[in-house]
Amino acid sequence: MKKLLFMIGTGLVVLSACGPGEKQKDQGLKKDTLDLKNATVKASDSVADTLLLIPGKQAGKVHLGQDMQKIFEILGKPSDGDAAMGSAMGVWYNPKATGNVDTVTVFSSYRDSTMSVREVKQVSVTSRLNQTESGVHTGMKLDQLVGIYPDLKIVQRFKKEKGKGELLIYDHPGDGIAFDMVDGICTAITIYPAGKSVNQIYLPARPGWKTAP
Repeated sequence: MKKLLFMIGTGLVVLSACGPGEKQKDQGLKKDTLDLKNATVKASDSVADTLLLIPGKQAGKVHLGQDMQKIFEILGKPSDGDAAMGSAMGVWYNPKATGNVDTVTVFSSYRDSTMSVREVKQVSVTSRLNQTESGVHTGMKLDQLVGIYPDLKIVQRFKKEKGKGELLIYDHPGDGIAFDMVDGICTAITIYPAGKSVNQIYLPARPGWKTAP
């Protein structure tokens, strides 16, 4: 499995069962948790709380502020991850998906100065099954998202390391939701604390992409 390289902001700590700096590997999500099989949900009122995206609060079963031990109980061990200088992240791949397309990426930090409890600070999902109450999910076009989040603004640009292509991160200031867009299509949705910018939680980077002005 290719190592994911992320530039993570100050204060973030990995979802690590063994300790900082150790990459976590497993078979993926537990079968009785998030079903990340790629599919389009047509009716937002049919989405269970376990798949619901609430800006500034939760992505399915993963809630901001949640104890990381609870996350391990829900999702199992991360499929991948990285840590450096006290900062890190954990990634779960959907074992049913091809090419690691469907993922859950969670960032955490210590709750207080006692450094005894780690809590969720940010979570990103790529499955179309996850959606907001208004029906927003990955796979949507930019103009559809703007119709719901009119104040979206670009906060980060990436270019493909090989070949042509552009990835843009759009943030909706203050609401706690951001979107990865490739060729005008949403490929990931990030939930983070409301009242902040997505870049205040971590400095984004994407495997296979390089930052662009």
